[in-house]
Amino acid sequence: MPKQTDLFFDLVEQLRVGNPDDGNISRRLNELIALSELMATLNTARELDEMLDILLLTMMGQHPCSKAGIFVREDKGWRLGISKGFRGKGLVADQLPAPDDLADLPPVLHVDEAADGPLEPLFESFRFERVITARNEEKLVGLIFLGKSLLGKLSEDKTTLLKMFADFGGVIMGNRLYRVDLEKVNRQLQRRVFQLNTLYEITGAFARCFEPDDVYQILANNIMGNFFISRCAVLTDYRQPSPAFVKGLARDTTIDGGLDEASLADWPRQVLKRDQLPCPKMKTFMSANKLAYGVPIFSEDVYLGVLLLGSRLDRKPLSDADREFMVSLSQQAAVALENVRLQAEVLEKKRMERELQLAREIQQRLLPKAIPALDGYQIDAEMRPYNHVGGDFYDFFQHKNGCLSFCLADVSGKSLPASMIMSTAQASLRALTSFDGMSPHQVIEKLNLHLFQSTQSNKFVTLFFGFLDPEDHTLEYINAGHNRPIMVCSEQKVQLLHKGGMMVGMFPNAKYEVGTVPFEKGSLLLVYTDGLSEVADEEGEELGDDRLVDLVKRYQKEDDVGFGRRQIVKAAMDFSKGEMVDDLTLLLIRRNT
Repeated sequence: MPKQTDLFFDLVEQLRVGNPDDGNISRRLNELIALSELMATLNTARELDEMLDILLLTMMGQHPCSKAGIFVREDKGWRLGISKGFRGKGLVADQLPAPDDLADLPPVLHVDEAADGPLEPLFESFRFERVITARNEEKLVGLIFLGKSLLGKLSEDKTTLLKMFADFGGVIMGNRLYRVDLEKVNRQLQRRVFQLNTLYEITGAFARCFEPDDVYQILANNIMGNFFISRCAVLTDYRQPSPAFVKGLARDTTIDGGLDEASLADWPRQVLKRDQLPCPKMKTFMSANKLAYGVPIFSEDVYLGVLLLGSRLDRKPLSDADREFMVSLSQQAAVALENVRLQAEVLEKKRMERELQLAREIQQRLLPKAIPALDGYQIDAEMRPYNHVGGDFYDFFQHKNGCLSFCLADVSGKSLPASMIMSTAQASLRALTSFDGMSPHQVIEKLNLHLFQSTQSNKFVTLFFGFLDPEDHTLEYINAGHNRPIMVCSEQKVQLLHKGGMMVGMFPNAKYEVGTVPFEKGSLLLVYTDGLSEVADEEGEELGDDRLVDLVKRYQKEDDVGFGRRQIVKAAMDFSKGEMVDDLTLLLIRRNT
């Protein structure tokens, strides 16, 4: 308590040693009684307003006046605690400057000293005579305004007594202020603890989400429940006029013309009121649907959406802590949405891998299970798909007369779509070659028409179809837009088999020319796809036909055609450092006897 409260003890001492004939004894005794009664009465009062009423009445008893009032400090402003003698226009706390601006006020300020000061307007408006400050530990906690004394000028002793009353009032108001501050801090702490628990719980709930709607539902329920909000909408894709999620709104709610992507990119990472939003169309949408706030949903710097919220049903404004909490929840939602997306990608990848693995198994089953045996010849083949499944295939068809038909083909495109066309082409070719007596050009022309009718116009197949007669050692063939096979004879003479026609499946009435070459003893035939010839080195130079010719020449005299096949593939992979550009398929046939 301030030092002037020691005057109470001075007053007692003066009464003890004073002269009984002193005329001030009676007055001093009355002051002591008034002070004692004030202390006793204040101790019995329970509510602040009751205490302030007692304090003001006591001070008006010592300073008779027609009007008075007490302002109590609250947080950053003032509150009118009690007033007496006002009719019509009353005291208003807004008329007072901020407490910090009045920190240097003297203990008692008379109207004559208030000129040009911060309280001059209040003195003039209500004709106060003086204001007495109430302090608690030097902190200004209250202002006691008193009207003009009805008994004339106050004595110094009376002024001192009023200051003592104000000191007691300062203790009361200070304790109340501290208690209010403590309660406020406790409420804020409890709110923070509740919000942290909510964040903890919502993180676990988000972890169990498998769809974006689940994330939006949890986010909306928590924010709407915490802040007493009855409606919301989530906008995610600026190109879509309809919200991704709504609650408390019609499901067919739309934004006229969609949103502006650039304006969304400029959205700050904070809660904005409707009139602060950077997107005019969103403002219009919010006004039409009675939405008041926008909470951005960002993952790092990537816009994922915005949660639009209605006004609070309790009409309270959002505090800074409330806004921070909303942003924290939206950030957790952003993480959950990213996890949902990544989880969906993982599941989709696994599904595709299962489908591709199944397609690969099907494709492998469609390839010949064994290389056919043909008297006097060695045959070997290999296919390496660029992806799990490929568009290349090779196949053999043995006829009753001992002849052998074979095919190597390359379907346009890669992966699963190409493999589907490959399966169609292979099945059709097997069906056509099963008819004895059908010539090579008839087989390919019918295959061409079937593929034209059953596939898209931009899909086609290049293939080499051969018919080998082991009796007279002749090879009839059709090259349908395919890489030219390389045949190297025993004298290292090279032939490139080019006769045939255009690729299969492009035009319905395509015609094909049949080429015929002798298959001499010691000759080696390489049939391949562009996945072999187009592998490239680090400078981008392709392996090319000339290098393939040299490789066929090198292994033409090799008795083991399988060894030659492995060496050719190895040379190609060494050339490209193991990098493939397409499905790689080759077929080798060597006449030994």
